Amino acid sequence: MVKHPAVRIWIKRGLVNSIEGLYLAARMQRQADTPASALAAAGFKDAAPFLEALDSEARQATADKGDFPEGPLFAGMTFDTFVQTSSYVSVVELLFRVCRDSPLQSKSTSIYGGYGLGKTHLLNATEHEIRRIHPERRTTLVNMLDLAVALIRARRRGNRGEFINFLCGADTLLIDDIQLCEADSQVQECLLEMMERQPAQDGRRLVLSCDVDPGRLQLSDGRLKAAIANITTVGLKPLDRVERGLMVTRLAGGFNLPAQVMSYIAENVTGNVGELKAAVTQLIAASRHGKKEIGLELVMDIVSLSATNPGQETETASAKPERAAGKDPRALRQDPRVLKEMIRSAQDGAEQILANEIALSQMISVLSYKKSAANGPPIARLKLALQAIREGDMETASGLMQRQGPDLKQGTDASVPVSEDSRGPGAPRQ
Repeated sequence: MVKHPAVRIWIKRGLVNSIEGLYLAARMQRQADTPASALAAAGFKDAAPFLEALDSEARQATADKGDFPEGPLFAGMTFDTFVQTSSYVSVVELLFRVCRDSPLQSKSTSIYGGYGLGKTHLLNATEHEIRRIHPERRTTLVNMLDLAVALIRARRRGNRGEFINFLCGADTLLIDDIQLCEADSQVQECLLEMMERQPAQDGRRLVLSCDVDPGRLQLSDGRLKAAIANITTVGLKPLDRVERGLMVTRLAGGFNLPAQVMSYIAENVTGNVGELKAAVTQLIAASRHGKKEIGLELVMDIVSLSATNPGQETETASAKPERAAGKDPRALRQDPRVLKEMIRSAQDGAEQILANEIALSQMISVLSYKKSAANGPPIARLKLALQAIREGDMETASGLMQRQGPDLKQGTDASVPVSEDSRGPGAPRQ
């Protein structure tokens, strides 16, 4: 949790992400650096935007901490609020053992499962529990998306070693979504170093989460593959039909849903708990605010929307032949030439950022539609590039895009450009 007021302002302004903020705050606390000297020592070549942000908010530096992002820990994500099912018992038991320092086969632990099965919730719950049991310990939770971008920038600034030392100093280090390390071989090298160093110290633990079994990751570093193969790994399984029915009942709370409606949701919403919750919530809201009778017609309409993932489109008569032929209709409608022209014709930095975000989001969507394991690394690189663009760091984004290579051509046009001039307001090259 970032407590230093200057760093909280920088995070609020988007000048650093959460893990970089924790690193800078630790440096200033440990060495009594001023903001300017801490930035210089950490390799930030241009401190002006950071100091300007402090100056413009000098009177608000001690404002309510609720006004500032304080890292990825979510207050409501605890073990008490996690909806357990029989398929989750082994995962929760393993994380409880981590929290209580129980003996494990390996000091490194990994949980995996598809999108929406609760991995992020469980890592947050683990941090909450460790802080409750061992408040004297330093526990750090970071998403691999932020960590990978921060590592790339630390390498460019020349303070990679010190940044990794900071991370490995945590008593418990939790890293969410490690599949994004597929993006960059040097990020994989850093992850390997953390896996080797951090748990090797007495009483320290490393907990990872991944969308797939970590052994299936497309990794260029053979040593990292071997290290991952030796950690304790458990998987989250999708809910079965009976468990989905029980989940619908719990999510409905005291609201009386007809049995046939609950049965329809459990039978047809098969993705994850998030989709179940969305369907139940929308159904109750439609009933309360629209005063509509809850019946099969209403629930069928809501389920058809709730079960449609972002970026996924409902099939139409004209789209079906294209999909049957193995073509993604979205790719046909979004001509790469249009995306290129949109970027080139942007009038200012804000328009360029927006155009680049749309182009990268489209490329990620097309590659994700293919559902090929070989697309893991390019998807990961595109997500890192998109995150860097959103933070105004076009240098990192451009570097990631230039490393895409021929693997990107499987799903879309690899030559969609990323403008290097589209930095956000006040965002420095880092």
